[in-house]
Amino acid sequence: MPPLSFCHYTSVGVQGAFGLSAFGNLNEFFDRQLTTYEHYKDGEALIRNYRNSGNFIKGEIGLAVNWKLLEGKLQIYGRPKQTFYKSTDIYNKTYNPLSVTVQATYYLNSFYFQAYYQSPDKMMFTSSPQINKSRNFHSLTVGWANSEWNIRFMGANFFNRGWSSAQIVTESPLYTEYRENIGTSSHSRINVSITYTSGYGKKVQRGNEVGEQSGANSAIMK
Repeated sequence: MPPLSFCHYTSVGVQGAFGLSAFGNLNEFFDRQLTTYEHYKDGEALIRNYRNSGNFIKGEIGLAVNWKLLEGKLQIYGRPKQTFYKSTDIYNKTYNPLSVTVQATYYLNSFYFQAYYQSPDKMMFTSSPQINKSRNFHSLTVGWANSEWNIRFMGANFFNRGWSSAQIVTESPLYTEYRENIGTSSHSRINVSITYTSGYGKKVQRGNEVGEQSGANSAIMK
């Protein structure tokens, strides 16, 4: 089920343009198939099995805020989101993580400067007693563009140390497992992107090639 927009508010004034949207969704899986861990041979070992057990509920509510200042040169975007997980029957568990995304972009002629932060993503799996916790993502980007060229330099995750990208914890009455994913997605890095767009032979409709700014849906023009 896609997110449902509960309300939308837009204000345009001397100080800038402000857009606000609320969203939410709710999903429930009835009698879902679940990974279980059970005694085997009178408790000599554990066996992993699959059975239908209980329901799984996931809901979320949040806000998407976009504030444009200095005649659109400064754009600030924020999205707090509260997620609700509920598992019933064998794994009777509730998990309610909060996540936040913040982005600020400043346009200066053909240049733009962007700061981005996304808090760690946390989720509970549908078909097993697992919780996944990823690391935060943050970046600073400097870009330049004209009608044909687009050049970007991005430094990401400069405060993160190590190569851990996610932690997966499995907790059940008979079995507990801790697993750590190792990779480059959350490690500090520098990205350089240079692109050239040619409209030879046909008219090319370009989007925002200087830099992309997320935001609440709005009729406000940049």
